[in-house]
Amino acid sequence: MKRFLYALLLPILLVGCKKHDFETPPAIKELVGKWRLKAVEKTVNGQTVWEEVPAQDGDTFTIRFDGILLGSNGLPPCCGLDKYSIDGYPT
Repeated sequence: MKRFLYALLLPILLVGCKKHDFETPPAIKELVGKWRLKAVEKTVNGQTVWEEVPAQDGDTFTIRFDGILLGSNGLPPCCGLDKYSIDGYPT
């Protein structure tokens, strides 16, 4: 009887464990990949200015297919962004 139950449950479990194909949102499709940080935008005295970032070994980041930012070690930054925008449009 146990063999019958196992034989019945095994195919059900295998069918339920299929790989999901996630689709990249069109708004970030061109941004997915590995990038090197060159400058950051900051607000100083009410004005936005670009500040260059010195070149270092850890100055790369990755944008994953689902829009998640990953640091050079492949993990999300500890003090990451709560939002970001592309050409003024939130993503």
